[in-house]
Amino acid sequence: MSVSGIVITFSSDAPLAAAARRALEREEWLEPGIPSGSRLPAVIDAPDPRAARSLVERLGRVPGIASVDVVFVGTAESPGDPGIPVRATSAAPIPIGATPASLVPIPTRTERGTM
Repeated sequence: MSVSGIVITFSSDAPLAAAARRALEREEWLEPGIPSGSRLPAVIDAPDPRAARSLVERLGRVPGIASVDVVFVGTAESPGDPGIPVRATSAAPIPIGATPASLVPIPTRTERGTM
């Protein structure tokens, strides 16, 4: 079992992006999140890492999808196992429904020089 977190960025061409969104509905291992502008967070729940990678590569070739960013990959030994993270980007996970403004880090009091 392989679980991956991805962010799909759609093309600025509205008809192509709409067609790509409809194409995602046919992907059985893909669970889309809540869209935010041209971005869509999603989870891939595939039987193994090879199948997950194949899906990411296939999504990258869909007309209307500008990019597919993998933000997390985890594997599990058996169904129900929470999984072992095997790769993640250095960035924090993107919350579903996040906007670019909400992703800007807010400095702590120590970083601002106040206590």
